[in-house]
Amino acid sequence: MKNKFIFNTHILLSLLILGCVLVLTPVNISYMPSYPINMFLGAILIIIAICKAITLQRYKKLIQINESQLLGKWVYSGAQLEAVYKNILCKKKDYIDSIFLLLILCVIVGMGFPEHKNIILISSLLVFIYQLIVIMNFFDNLLKSPIEVLFTDKYICFAGEIYDNFNYIYALNNSTLCITGDLPSLNLIYGSVFDTSEEICVTLPIIPGRTAEAIGLFNYYNKLYSPLYS
Repeated sequence: MKNKFIFNTHILLSLLILGCVLVLTPVNISYMPSYPINMFLGAILIIIAICKAITLQRYKKLIQINESQLLGKWVYSGAQLEAVYKNILCKKKDYIDSIFLLLILCVIVGMGFPEHKNIILISSLLVFIYQLIVIMNFFDNLLKSPIEVLFTDKYICFAGEIYDNFNYIYALNNSTLCITGDLPSLNLIYGSVFDTSEEICVTLPIIPGRTAEAIGLFNYYNKLYSPLYS
């Protein structure tokens, strides 16, 4: 969890710096048609950075896990570990795609400011390279470490990520338990606060021989967490 805290800190600081560059660089040429776009993109990045900072405060409060608060701990191996690895690699790809898209947007916006083009383009490229290094380093270390899920009395910590009624901008929509099939799992389904049709599913494979424990945990969290919408 501590590594995730550091990872998010690096990401939010780089977004904040780039957002400020986009907003402040062309301040003396606000008459240019592309200026509102520049301001909008910069403001969005600053807002995202602020949201991440708020989330970090939440992480900071929960970063110390007391053993007495642990309801269960699963360490993955075999088929379960393979399934978890696939999910982690997909998340890594999503991060890289996002920063690459951000780089393209900044390049397009920067071309609209001939006098400040170099500042915007160089800043965007430096932030892209920095974030890419941070992402690669974080996920490489994550994949080399034992992948575990910690069940506490207030939240679930999976691969360094905290899940309860919220996960970033996503609110808990539903939870399901599948104890049949090739890969039994406990699933947390989150919906976007801004678009209720958009959902993400966090799948926690159940370790063989821990089905009874999984049922107990599922019932506990169902009582603890009330879906905010359905």
